[in-house]
Amino acid sequence: RFRAVFENVDALSIQGYAPDGTVTYWNPASTQLYGYEAHEALGSSLFDLIIPPPAREPVQEAVRWMFENRQGIAAARLGLMHKDGHIVQVYSSHTIVESPGHGATMFCLDIDLGGLEKAEHALDAAEQRYRALFEASGDGIVLLSGGLIVDCNTAWRDMLQTDASMLQGLSPAQLSPQVQPDGQDSAQAWQAQILAAGGLRNRVFEWVFRRRDGSQLDVELHLSAVHINGADLLIGAARDIGERKRVEARIEFMAHHDALTGLPNRVLLRDRFHQARARAERNKTGLALLFLDLDRFKIVNDTLGHSLGDALLQEVVGRLSQRLRDSDTLCRQGGDEFILLLGDVRAPEDVERLAELVLAALREPLILQGHELSVGGSIGVALYPQDGQEFEVLLQRADTAMYTAKDAGRGVARFYSAAMQLAVENRTRLDAALRRALYTGELQLHYQPQVDAGGRLLGVEALIRWFPVGEAPISPVVFLALAEETGFIHQIGQFVLETAGAQLQRWAQMPAMQHLTMAVNVSGRQFRERDFVASVADVLDRHEIGPARLKLELTESVLIDRLDEAVQRMRSLKLMGVSFSLDDFGTGYSSLSYLRMLPIDQVKIDSSFVNGLERREDDGVIVQAILAISRSMGLEVVAEGVELPAQRDRLVEFGCHCFQGWLYARAMPAAELEALVQVGGGVLPALL
Repeated sequence: RFRAVFENVDALSIQGYAPDGTVTYWNPASTQLYGYEAHEALGSSLFDLIIPPPAREPVQEAVRWMFENRQGIAAARLGLMHKDGHIVQVYSSHTIVESPGHGATMFCLDIDLGGLEKAEHALDAAEQRYRALFEASGDGIVLLSGGLIVDCNTAWRDMLQTDASMLQGLSPAQLSPQVQPDGQDSAQAWQAQILAAGGLRNRVFEWVFRRRDGSQLDVELHLSAVHINGADLLIGAARDIGERKRVEARIEFMAHHDALTGLPNRVLLRDRFHQARARAERNKTGLALLFLDLDRFKIVNDTLGHSLGDALLQEVVGRLSQRLRDSDTLCRQGGDEFILLLGDVRAPEDVERLAELVLAALREPLILQGHELSVGGSIGVALYPQDGQEFEVLLQRADTAMYTAKDAGRGVARFYSAAMQLAVENRTRLDAALRRALYTGELQLHYQPQVDAGGRLLGVEALIRWFPVGEAPISPVVFLALAEETGFIHQIGQFVLETAGAQLQRWAQMPAMQHLTMAVNVSGRQFRERDFVASVADVLDRHEIGPARLKLELTESVLIDRLDEAVQRMRSLKLMGVSFSLDDFGTGYSSLSYLRMLPIDQVKIDSSFVNGLERREDDGVIVQAILAISRSMGLEVVAEGVELPAQRDRLVEFGCHCFQGWLYARAMPAAELEALVQVGGGVLPALL
């Protein structure tokens, strides 16, 4: 029975040997293992058959010892020789068996380790591959048992700036600040995450670790439960999201702060207002919104450049911040406008004192990039709760008060009042009515004659008038100033230019009128429009007007702003044949060098000098100087505001030969002027 077992067992090679090493038994499994058939092996010597030459002597000693002592030796791993010469790895055990009539026999039982070795090699290779992946991963990977670290990769160690020996046996909560950013206790929060990650479910959450140097490490952690070799483990994969968090924080900051100054913007200010209002209601105090607009900032920005303007704004913010309390909020509205939110206001006098401190800080000169600069500011104040309950209402009312401060001469603070609101509402209604008037025919051009001393008509000045239906006429002083503020002056200016062009075209068909030149006033905003030169050319072309008949009338204040640009634009129009008249000469920045730069054809003596000819000798001296300068430069001169014969006579005495004023005619509709010219044959008699 035992022989049958020996002969049929596949996994166990069994051989029998005599004391001298002769093979006495060789089962089929031995043939499969060593390559020798039974008839080849039987009778052969063990030492020559399967023992490698270097091992033969030690094996012979071992066999002799076993037969002498009638006992086997400890099982061991051996490398034995196959028939083809390669080494076979086996696990070999040896025993001495004595049988009656046969004496002692040594039996060797060998188990082939080749398959097992291949498996071990495969496992080793797989382990090395997975270990390489484990170590090469850009994400930090940690293996946890019982919630404690048992292994981690290089990325994990690098993120935490430490080595494996210092991490093993620790809970990740011990590597974290005591409290997470959301306010949770780290130990309790970590335990909750472990419980939530059970059942092989991927648990993703954000976590904060503390590095060795004390800095914060923000990670996105994926935690999963695994079951390996009967043990329940957790695998954590962490990715550094510090840069992402910084970008998110930057985006969040930019969404609520001004890029240049770093101040809160209007969105954040509104949020802080609501918080401050809640505190004010609890503490029975008030709030104040101050709307601050810098004075003269545009001049600095336009003349010295935007980079210096930006530096100026940053310097202003630094000065203002030094005057404010920690509980106050300074916000940049945009451009050179700022808003201050003051909390815990107990009396308007407190706000007034702070406003004066702010204005005093702005008045102090400062030096930037070698330039000594001086800016001021105008402040409007609205108080909570008396001036309004909501942020937008208070802000609008502080803005209204600020414009009142500017109208009062700038450099002052004004508190909002109901009278201001009424003025704003009236201004809003007037603006809306003016915009309608442009399209309903309520705006008209009247023409005031310009004549020589004998009353002969030389030209006219086109003047706009507003005649609301069913109401008294509205003064140009009122509605033109409003149009300039709102920007609607561009549309009005284009209307005047177009209407004047059409009128010149009609007069070109009338012999008594076809020689007239027409002066058209141009506002600063209109003159600085990029398409102004093109729009003048278009009017001349469409209405077939000789360019010499159109005279553009500009004030000194229009030309002094961006002087080089203004001169270039004037020269472009001069090339077309259009002429220029300088209005209100002597009232502004007049100087010979300035006058020499401008390509003008005519100077108008301001009415303020003409009106004083009878009473003040100084005005006569100024008029004579203007005439002398103009003659020396070959410029025509028109005296405006001539109302009395005595004024005309003094002007004639001084050498002035062109007059405009009520002495000859008021501004009138075209039809009336045409009738007057026909009656007088082109001569307008003095009315006095």
